[in-house]
Amino acid sequence: TLMDILRPVILFSIILCILSYYFTLYLAPHSNSDFKRLFYTLKNDYSTTLLQEGAFNTIGKNFTIFVKERKADGLHNVFIHDTRNDKQTSTLIAKKGKIISDDFATKILLENGSQQFQYKDKKLSVLYFDKYLLDINQNDDENWAVRWKSPSERTLNELRDPNLKSLDDQNNLQAFKAELTLRYSMPLNIIGFSSLIAVLLLSFSYKRVESLNRTIVVFISIIVLQIISIIFSNFSIKFENMQLFNFTPTILCFFLIPLLLNKSKKI
Repeated sequence: TLMDILRPVILFSIILCILSYYFTLYLAPHSNSDFKRLFYTLKNDYSTTLLQEGAFNTIGKNFTIFVKERKADGLHNVFIHDTRNDKQTSTLIAKKGKIISDDFATKILLENGSQQFQYKDKKLSVLYFDKYLLDINQNDDENWAVRWKSPSERTLNELRDPNLKSLDDQNNLQAFKAELTLRYSMPLNIIGFSSLIAVLLLSFSYKRVESLNRTIVVFISIIVLQIISIIFSNFSIKFENMQLFNFTPTILCFFLIPLLLNKSKKI
């Protein structure tokens, strides 16, 4: 019977659905968060990526840094040109320097040097220092410990109970709802999509020779289902209280399956 043929497909899709729930509900947010942390680390770890000795290194739009030598104890003969203040650019020259990185900022500790201020009226002033701590972060909002977490990085509890004191959270309440329902709906699509495609294949009349048209229909059906899933996912984010639309692709599949089963029985 048709159900005997479909049973392995349904059982296998249920197993994949359960595994997918584990990934979407638990692993995915942690993976996204770890990826953002890695991206932040690579972007801000100037000691290993950008500060090359014997060359002028441009850090963002505001800093030009030259390091003559890099040794085990840090940087030697450091030159830094700082243009954060348009009215008063400055140049720092130090004998030694050391990169200090944490979750809040990336800084350079300079020792035994001077800071020259160049004003727009061409006046020049010099400040000598024994130690000077320079923050080279381009944007305070990029600090890992204080930055806003996107919906894809948040756990289920964080999505259910956002921080209503945060303006960013208040502006993204619908995105949180959409992300929450999406994590529950996506694994169900595995059952719906696989069952629908299996029934679609059974609805074709049996032929000994493989039909190209049949393959094209199946291929197009898969693409259409994926497009529908993406469209309703975007709708659920943009429009208020539309988060349940994430379940539309699965519901559509279960609506079409009986129709195709009736067609299969007639064939």
